Amino acid sequence: MTKKNTSRTLKKVMTGFVVFNVFASSFLTALPTISSATESSEGQVSRPNLRASTTNLLKNPSFNLSGGTIQDWDFVYSNAYLLAGAPVNAYTPFAGSDGWFYNQSYSPFIGVSVTGNSTAQFMAKVTNNNSMSYLKQTVNTVSGGLYTVKYNSSVTSFSNTGDTQPWVGSAARNKNESVDLGNYYSNGGGLRTYDFIAAGTQTDILFGGGVDSKQSPREAITNIGSVSVVDNSTTINSLTSASTVVTGTAYPGQVVIISNGTTELGRVTANSTTGAYSLNIAPQAKGTVVTALVSKGGKTSRANTTVANDRIAQTTINEIYSDDTQVSGTAEAGSHVVVRNSSNTVIAEGTVSANGTYRFNITPQNVNDTITATATEDGQTSSANTVVKGNPAPQVNPVSDTHTQVTGQGQAGFNITVSINGITYTGVANGNGAYSVTIPRQQVGTKISVTQTNPNNNKISPIREVTVTGSTLAKPVIEPVSVGDTSVVVTGIPGAAINFTDQNGDVSTKTANASGRATFYVDPARVNDVFSATQTGDNDVASERATYTVRDTTTPNAPLVNPVSDVQTQVTGTGAANHTIRVTINGITYTGTANGSGAYSVTIPRQTSGTRIEVTQTNPNNGNVSPKGAVAVYDTTLGAPKISAINVGATQVTVTGAPNASIKLKLPSGSEATATANSQGVAVFNVPAAQVGQVYEATQTGGNGKASVKDTFTVVDTTTPNAPLVNPVSDVQTQVNGTALPNYRVTVTINGVTYTGTASGSGAYTVLIPKQTSGTRIEVTQTNPNNGNVSPKQSVIVSDTTLGAPKISNIKVGDTQVTVTGTAGARITLTLPGGSKPSVTADGTGKAIFSVPAAQVGQVYEATQTGGNGKASAKDTFTVSDTTTPLAPRVNPVSDVQTQVTGTADPNYRVTVTINGATYTGTASGSGAYTVLIPKQTSGTRIEVTQTNPNNGNVSPKQSVIVSDTTLGAPKFQI
Repeated sequence: MTKKNTSRTLKKVMTGFVVFNVFASSFLTALPTISSATESSEGQVSRPNLRASTTNLLKNPSFNLSGGTIQDWDFVYSNAYLLAGAPVNAYTPFAGSDGWFYNQSYSPFIGVSVTGNSTAQFMAKVTNNNSMSYLKQTVNTVSGGLYTVKYNSSVTSFSNTGDTQPWVGSAARNKNESVDLGNYYSNGGGLRTYDFIAAGTQTDILFGGGVDSKQSPREAITNIGSVSVVDNSTTINSLTSASTVVTGTAYPGQVVIISNGTTELGRVTANSTTGAYSLNIAPQAKGTVVTALVSKGGKTSRANTTVANDRIAQTTINEIYSDDTQVSGTAEAGSHVVVRNSSNTVIAEGTVSANGTYRFNITPQNVNDTITATATEDGQTSSANTVVKGNPAPQVNPVSDTHTQVTGQGQAGFNITVSINGITYTGVANGNGAYSVTIPRQQVGTKISVTQTNPNNNKISPIREVTVTGSTLAKPVIEPVSVGDTSVVVTGIPGAAINFTDQNGDVSTKTANASGRATFYVDPARVNDVFSATQTGDNDVASERATYTVRDTTTPNAPLVNPVSDVQTQVTGTGAANHTIRVTINGITYTGTANGSGAYSVTIPRQTSGTRIEVTQTNPNNGNVSPKGAVAVYDTTLGAPKISAINVGATQVTVTGAPNASIKLKLPSGSEATATANSQGVAVFNVPAAQVGQVYEATQTGGNGKASVKDTFTVVDTTTPNAPLVNPVSDVQTQVNGTALPNYRVTVTINGVTYTGTASGSGAYTVLIPKQTSGTRIEVTQTNPNNGNVSPKQSVIVSDTTLGAPKISNIKVGDTQVTVTGTAGARITLTLPGGSKPSVTADGTGKAIFSVPAAQVGQVYEATQTGGNGKASAKDTFTVSDTTTPLAPRVNPVSDVQTQVTGTADPNYRVTVTINGATYTGTASGSGAYTVLIPKQTSGTRIEVTQTNPNNGNVSPKQSVIVSDTTLGAPKFQI
C-alpha cells in the first residue's frame, strides 16, 4: 500500500469514528470488566536486606519517541478478541504521515500513536478477524515476586457498535509465553490495577485494545497511559539471635504476618506509601527461620531469613610441625573453617563439629610458614594462626600435679622417652601413635621433656617440653548476656564450684550441673554491666576469672519529631539519650546529638510547607540506625483573626489574633489601618462612630509573611439595654417617670396592665398611669428599637403619702390659743375638750393656730392633719397640766401698829407669811387679794411672804417688807 492509499484508508476510518461519536451515547452497551491472575498465586522470595521498590520497572513509561519509533516498546497484535491466554505476534511498524505507526502488512489493520501526554493510542480495524493492537515490554523480575501493574484507559472512538464495545487492558505473562500471570480488561475508561506473581526472571507486560469481528468492518481507537510496573514483593531483613525488631518491606497498606515456623510472632501493617514495616519480637534462637507473609487478592508473597548468631567463638589453632599431616583446634560449632598458609593457599577446610573442635588432613608444611585458620558463620569471622615448627617432636598432652602418666601422640611404633630432672621413663607409641608413659606425681612447675626415637634409624626427635601445671580448672565461659536479662548462665566443668560476681559486686557460688552449667539470677542487665566467674576443681584452687561486659545490640526506635513549621530553622524532638540525630531533607542531611534526657535540636534552613523531613537516630554504642521518623512542614499562615462585636456608635474596633501578628483592618470607607497585636494578640483601632450595616474586614500576617483569610463583621445593634431608672411613685401620682436610653420604648406594668411611652432624646420619660394605692408594685422595662431586645425589669413600690401626726404645742392652764405644727398646706383638725373639731390650713411653715376657751387643768386636746391623699394622719394628744411656779406675791407696806399683812397673789394661791421663823397663812381671793393676820411687830422687823400654786405645790420666791415706825415726831411749837 502506498502512502496515498494509506491516507485514503485513514480518512475512511476517521469518518467512521465521527459517525460513532454522534451515536455512541445511544448505542454503546457496557460489557463486564475482566481481571484475572494465574492459578499460581503464591510467591516466595528469599531476599533479606532488599526492599520493595516504588521504582517503575518499565522503561520509557511516557511512550517517548526516539529514532522514529517508540523507544523500548515492541509492536505486537493478536487476532483474539481477548488477549487472555492468546498468542501475540510481533510486527514491524512503519510511520505514517499522520503520526501513527502501522502494521506494514495491513493484516490486521492496526496502529499505535503517542498523544504527547504520556498516553499511547491503539487503532484496530477488523473485517473478518478479531483485531487487538498492543505495545509490549519485557521487564526483569524475580520468580515468585509480587508485582503490581497500573494504567489509565479510555476509549476515543468506536464505529459500527452493534453488539459490544471495544476491549482495552493489559496482561502480564512469562517471557514469550501465552499463559497470563495476571490481566485486566474492560470496555470503559478509568484507573486500573492488577497484581501478578512472576514465574521467571523476565516477564512480558502488554498494553492495548481492540475489537471483535461480529460486525464488519468495525474500527476502534483506545487509549492507555500512566503505565507502571512496581515490585511489591515481601522482603525481610537479616536477624541475629539478639534482634528484637524484624523489618523489611511489603505491599503498601497490607498486613504482614511474621511467624516462626507454625508460631505467629505478630502482625503489622506495611506503610501505605513506602511499604516499610517494623515489628517488635522476642529474640529468636540461632538457626530459627523467620517468615514474613502478605496475602492480597488471593496472591501470597513471603520472604524468609535464618537467624544468625550475634557473635561467634574465638578460633584457636594447635601447634603444627613440619611433618604433621593434620591441623586441629577449636572454633564456633557448625561454622566453616578455612586453613591457609603464608601464600594464602587453602590447605584445608571443613565444618566445625558440634563440640566446637575441628581436625583436617593437610600435607606437611614448611618450617616457619604461618598457618591461619578462619571460621565463618552468619557473616562473622574469627581467626587464629600458628608458625610451623621443625622435625616433629611428639605431641604431649598437658600434665598436672595429679597425673601419674605422660600421654600424647607420636609416630606409630616410635620409642617415647620422658625425662624429668635427669630421670628417664620410656614407652612405645601404639599403632595410632598414642602413647602413655607412667611417672611419679610431679610438683607444679616441673619441666618434663619428651622425645621420640625412630626404631628404624634411632633418630631422636627434638624435645617437646611440657611444664607440670596445677589441676586448677580453666576459666569458665559466661554465656552472652543481653540488656534486660535477669539470669546469667556460666559453663564450666561438671561438678565444679562456680563462683559468680554480679554487676553489683555480690558474690554467689553454685555447683555446675552434669552439663557444666550453673544459672545465676541477677538484676536486669544494663549496658556495660560486668559479670565475672571462676570455677574450682578438686585441688580447691580457683580458676582464672572469666569476665563478660554487656554490650548494647539494640536498634533504637524512630525518634519522636516535633511539628516543624515553614518559619522554623530547627527540627526538635526526643530521641534516645546521647544518640546521633540525622535530619534528611530532599537528600541533604543535617546532624545533631540528643542530650542526656533525649531532647535534640538540629538547625536547618527554613522549609516550604509540605516539605517532608525524615529523622533517624543512631545508637552510638553499635552504630545501629533507627527507622525513620517523618514530619511534613506545616503552613504557619495564621487563621483569620476575630473582630470583636462592634456596637452602633462604637469608636474603637478590637481585633484579636496571634500575639505580635500584623493585623490589618479595612474600614467601611475602604481605607485600611495596620497595627501590631500585643502579647495577648489584641489590636485596637480608632474608627469613626460605627453605624448599623457598616462592614469591617480584618486579616493578620505572621512570621511567614502570608496574610490570613479575612474575618468580616457587619455592625448590627445586638444590645439588650439595662433596666431603666425609675423615680419614686407615691399614691397621689398619676405618672411614672425616670431615665432610659434615648428614644427607647418604655413599658410600665401594673397588675398585668401595661402603659407605654418613649424616652426623649435625653433619655427622660413620663408614662401616665391611674393613681395607685400604696404598696402597689410597678415594673418598668425599656425596649431597644433596633432589635426589640427588652431590658431587665426595674421595680418600684408605690409609697404612702399619708402625713405623720402633727405636733400640739404646750398648752398652759388658762391659755386661749392652741398652736399645732404639721405639714405646710395640710388641713389640720383640732378636737377640743368639749368635742368640737375646728379645722385650719397650715401656713407655709406648717403651723395652724386655734382660739379656744381658757384651758383648764386636765383638759385633753387632739390634733390630726390630712394631705393630698385625703387620709387623716395619726393624732397627737395633749392634756393640760399646771406646772408653773408662781412669782413672788406683792406685799403692801406694814407698820408697827398693823396686825395683818396684805397684798396681791395669784387667785386662790395659798399665801405664807414668815416673821422671825413664825409662819402665818392665808389664801388669795379670786381676784388675787390676800390678807394674813399677824401680831403687831416692832418697827424694823423683816417680814417674808411667798405664794404656793395649789395645783402642784410649787412655791414662789420670797417677797420681803420691813415694818415701818409710826412713832410721831416731836411737836413744833409756834411762838
